Amino acid sequence: TMVNMCGMPLNGAFDDQLAVLAALRPEARRLLTIFNPRRLGPTVRDLRQAIHGRGLELKAYPVRSVEALSAVLSSLREDDFDAFFLLLDPDLFGIEGFERLLRFTANTEIALIVPDPSLVEAGGTFSYGPGFREMGAYAGRLIERLFSGAAEPADLGHRFPTARNFTYNPAETQRLGITIPPEL
Repeated sequence: TMVNMCGMPLNGAFDDQLAVLAALRPEARRLLTIFNPRRLGPTVRDLRQAIHGRGLELKAYPVRSVEALSAVLSSLREDDFDAFFLLLDPDLFGIEGFERLLRFTANTEIALIVPDPSLVEAGGTFSYGPGFREMGAYAGRLIERLFSGAAEPADLGHRFPTARNFTYNPAETQRLGITIPPEL
């Protein structure tokens, strides 16, 4: 798992996100992700574990640059996938990489699962997780515990925030024929 400086994974809550995908698109079976294997190999393994037993298939394409990202996206047939699972990787999915991903998913039936409401506003389909703001606040709380002497680094381990916020893009959900269940 790609970890930031305070020991918090940048990606997580896969079981929760997959449960929301199942509620929004019960027919979704074929998931796609693109990742940098130098950074996110263990994260993809965690995602595969979450998928295991759900009747889903994950195609995970390893790439190491935005140029390679474009080449992989160009080689894919969009009708082969139901959803794209965006994993946080600032080198691969900065502005340019994210825009290329949006061009790939535009006018397709692929739901774009993103980690933050700001990416939903930018064109993602939905987000279900702590979001960037809570992740930063959580990291700050962990660091405060370390600096105050309330905890040692070994005490913290790898923790992902437990907060979950659901955000969806009304235009995208309508375009994809997704109805938002009342419980969400």
